[in-house]
Amino acid sequence: MSDIEIAKSNLVGDKTCVLVRGKSVLSSTHRGIAPIMEWIEAGVDLAGYSLADRMVGKAIAMLVVYTGIREVYTHCMSESAIEYLSSHGVKFQYATKTKRVLNRARDGLCPMESTVQELDDPKSAYIALRAKLNEMKGK
Repeated sequence: MSDIEIAKSNLVGDKTCVLVRGKSVLSSTHRGIAPIMEWIEAGVDLAGYSLADRMVGKAIAMLVVYTGIREVYTHCMSESAIEYLSSHGVKFQYATKTKRVLNRARDGLCPMESTVQELDDPKSAYIALRAKLNEMKGK
């Protein structure tokens, strides 16, 4: 099985995010961008991994490009994520497409998506997302 197939097959139960590169398998039950941000901050080199995630919007797509993740599968992908990954040559698959990623109350855009909406540079996106997470945590 390929890395992406292994990642997809492990995206079960309460797992929200699975990364696979060869025999290395990383998984998380945290939501949103939290798993990828935590691995980045822990110094994990994500280059070459294949990612399976429940939902991928532009924020995660930008982190994919920033970290060098090579392939993505998701249950649901936003139009802006499709556009961003396509423009950066990242292979991806999705089960369903959505116009945008909503916040948890479902009454507006996800705050992480709002943060990167006008950005194109993946490093700038990472910095902006880190700042937004700190702001939301009250730091």
